[in-house]
Amino acid sequence: MKHNVKINGVIKEIDCKLGSDIVDKTGREIFEGDYLRWRNHMFGEMILQVKFYDGCFLVEDLDEDSDFQPQPLWEYLDDDVEILGEEYNHETDKQCDNAFGR
Repeated sequence: MKHNVKINGVIKEIDCKLGSDIVDKTGREIFEGDYLRWRNHMFGEMILQVKFYDGCFLVEDLDEDSDFQPQPLWEYLDDDVEILGEEYNHETDKQCDNAFGR
């Protein structure tokens, strides 16, 4: 999403994604657009992407053939979740969060 934000007194248009305030197993905050490795003793390992939809952070399986339905990110708090990669720059996203009072 593009937002006009004021950073150091200058208004800039920034493409920013929201931070979830949820951290992975290494302590890094998970952002909209991040790719996650999820390990579970019952289901094995899956690669998921974080989406923000209708006010909720969701995870989706990248495998189009999977029966996995999007689930709320908070349901994975107790599982082995690690950020693999990011679609957007976290530092820029933190500036957006600060500009919006988060």
